[in-house]
Amino acid sequence: MTGIGTFIVVCYSTLILAAVALCYFLMRGWRWKWVAIAPMLLGVGWLAYAPNAEERDIKTRFAELCKDAGVKIVRKVEVDGFYDDTIPNGLEVVSPQGAAVYEKQGFRFYEYRFSRNAYGKQILNPELRVVRYEKERDKWTGTLLKEPLARYHFTRLRYGEAVGYKISATEYAIIDSQTGETVAREIKYTSWPNQVDLWWMSMLGNPARVCPVNRPKRLTDDVFIAMKKKG
Repeated sequence: MTGIGTFIVVCYSTLILAAVALCYFLMRGWRWKWVAIAPMLLGVGWLAYAPNAEERDIKTRFAELCKDAGVKIVRKVEVDGFYDDTIPNGLEVVSPQGAAVYEKQGFRFYEYRFSRNAYGKQILNPELRVVRYEKERDKWTGTLLKEPLARYHFTRLRYGEAVGYKISATEYAIIDSQTGETVAREIKYTSWPNQVDLWWMSMLGNPARVCPVNRPKRLTDDVFIAMKKKG
């Protein structure tokens, strides 16, 4: 538990002990005064023990899981494009900003899970579930497909899956759709602190702890090498 958390526990415990002393004074002539005082003393004991025990259990499990966290790459591959199943895309028309990003990454095509059309309406044909952006004659165009044509699929296997008390896992993978091989994977674990620290830390921002620490690159940046243009 953090220093601030310990300070909060000490403050509440002091208030409870003061209430115990007051009750004892006011009930000094009452035979059954301990019936009223005992629960408050138990509350002090719980405050002193529970948050520390909770934090210890969370950290122990989190440290164990983090041994398996991070990026594991079997091999890198040279491709002219890939299918990204992690981010649904609803635009059939490629914006100038999107085209600039595609040009910078250097791939010839990109495929995404399709959710809505350019006008924000539900797609009329549910079989068209993939949008493919492809560069032809120096122009990026969008096409709807039933299935992805790209060989390599970037997918999210788990998102926020509970793997322990106040601990969740998110896992990404790049899969070769022809062989079923997992070319690479990335696992991130997120944990939250004990209830006392969670209370005050949430007021200042996101109290979540992540391993490994969030990195700027995506798994696709580590694995995919843009195929050089011929001619």
